[in-house]
Amino acid sequence: AMVACDEKENEPETTASDLADNTLVYDGTTYHMDAGQSFYHTGLTTVDAVSQETDGSGNFMVSFGRLHIRPTMWNKTVDVLTVNNDAETWQCGFQGVLFGEYSDVTESFSACKIGIKGNNDGTPVTVTLDGTLKNGKTLQMKLVANSQYK
Repeated sequence: AMVACDEKENEPETTASDLADNTLVYDGTTYHMDAGQSFYHTGLTTVDAVSQETDGSGNFMVSFGRLHIRPTMWNKTVDVLTVNNDAETWQCGFQGVLFGEYSDVTESFSACKIGIKGNNDGTPVTVTLDGTLKNGKTLQMKLVANSQYK
């Protein structure tokens, strides 16, 4: 006798790394991001991004900025809410129509992991973010920044 089971396989959880490049998903809504990097010196690169989507007044729906990448931050993923190392001060945040005024990641999220892949040499930088805001909504983002931000 043969027994058939309708067991549903556990699907792996989607992470920001699974998103298309330059995509942000906020509470199930997808935004397309324009990302860029600025190289200041061997100790600092920054990444900024804005959504291609705007409101009726031309304001960006989402703006992400001020991500300061220090030498110790390259090529790892960290929980930014638990990092306690002055060399890894995670300065970054969101603003725009969805977020209103500038909203610092460490103040607005109840859970947040940021990953940075690349090198401080002008080649493309990939930034991923998996988080839950204090309002309970989820946010995932994958940026690939390979040029000076304009």
